[in-house]
Amino acid sequence: MDDGRKPATQALAAQLGVRYITRENNAFFKAGNLNNALRHHVAEDFVLVVDADFALHPDFIQRTLPLFHDPRIAAVQTPQVYSNEETIFAKGSKYFQNLFYTYLQPGKHLLNSAFCVGTNVIFRKKALAEVGGIAELEHSEDIFTTINLLEHGYRVSFLNEQLAVGLSPTSLISFYTQQYRWAWGGLLMLLKHNTLFNRRLHPEQRVQFFLSNFYYLSGISVIIYLISPLLAILLNVKPL
Repeated sequence: MDDGRKPATQALAAQLGVRYITRENNAFFKAGNLNNALRHHVAEDFVLVVDADFALHPDFIQRTLPLFHDPRIAAVQTPQVYSNEETIFAKGSKYFQNLFYTYLQPGKHLLNSAFCVGTNVIFRKKALAEVGGIAELEHSEDIFTTINLLEHGYRVSFLNEQLAVGLSPTSLISFYTQQYRWAWGGLLMLLKHNTLFNRRLHPEQRVQFFLSNFYYLSGISVIIYLISPLLAILLNVKPL
């Protein structure tokens, strides 16, 4: 699928014998692109989503598909792993993601609160059809889609195996753009779809999704910690 409608990409697809799918507009960006393919071009029971900057392990499908023996499983998510370290931002992104996929996402999986991250994930098409497809938003469609699936009684399984390798942001601007997109999606959910009040989710799911979305606001505390010592010195505040 190519929302950029690039002739070079189309030519490469033809050379490799891969079906090339595009559309006339870019409505809802990635979500719209995926739904266009799901509704008009995909007849298979399962759909694998992978971003263009990721390379899959040859055994990806063999490792993930058996987990769908449980009819309640709507999606199987695997980690995002970055391979490049050419800049300090690339290295930072790599270890930043490693923390989430090594500790946080496995814990969320145990509480039935693991969520899709937009790539390296395989969906049950029937489950997506029941919730109206991928949530059509301009960003963070992955976590909104996860919540839609959970509300309908499905589960998202996290398989903690490195089955895909991708490229991390290499500059401050690209890192900021990525984090801003994720943070804005989380803030949007807090303001308009706060999971703490979603009675279609289990209590532990409500808390876990709230914490995931509130995470980016925790940066405010860092600013406070940085400013507090300076204010104490300038105002001659003495410890008790």
